[in-house]
Amino acid sequence: MSELEQYKSNLVYFECSSMSELYASLKGWQNSNQKSFISLSIQKDGTNFCCVAIISPIELTQIIEYKEAMAKFQRRALKHIGVAVEFVHPAILTEKISAIQHKLKKCTTPEEVKAVFAKEF
Repeated sequence: MSELEQYKSNLVYFECSSMSELYASLKGWQNSNQKSFISLSIQKDGTNFCCVAIISPIELTQIIEYKEAMAKFQRRALKHIGVAVEFVHPAILTEKISAIQHKLKKCTTPEEVKAVFAKEF
């Protein structure tokens, strides 16, 4: 599951063979993703320990803001096909906007523009 898909559902799933391994997985996920859990539900399933974790809604809010900004960027690009339309938004990194603008210059149809943004949603 991609990071964006995880945040859409606001859930993350872990499954490990021992409680100590589950703890290490949770801790490792938090450290590598720099995200926080607001709730954990741990159950035993057969011989494994399973955990459904709810991610902090702060990160979910950031993802929603990113998606809304991308949708606005796409609408603007669809009005100016073949042009690297100017766009600035704090939810989208400048480098990402530049990369998309480069791809937009090569587009000749609305479908091509939508394909550029499809990878970003």
